[in-house]
Amino acid sequence: MLKPTKEEIEQFLVRMGKHGLITLSTLGKLQPFAECMETELGKALLGEPIIRYEELLNRLAEPDVTVDEQAEFRVIKKMLLDFASKINQYNNRVDVIKMKANVRLGH
Repeated sequence: MLKPTKEEIEQFLVRMGKHGLITLSTLGKLQPFAECMETELGKALLGEPIIRYEELLNRLAEPDVTVDEQAEFRVIKKMLLDFASKINQYNNRVDVIKMKANVRLGH
């Protein structure tokens, strides 16, 4: 998982002030989602919905797909997209911190 260094966080806060604190707060709230995929439990918890999503995706092309299967597909898709969005937001925040910290350092 991508993480900013202590020095990058310090430089980011010097450069960004209060706005930087808001970014770090958001980063902290999103961190558990990003870390989850690196754990066995996280992989297990998301592994089953991903497999079911793929099964349902194939079923959508079948003429006998049920309304319940279509609804389940939409729910699982939304859940996975929300989870992926949180991980992407976390990574984007880390990238911003690293970029702004390095600008301040003159790199």
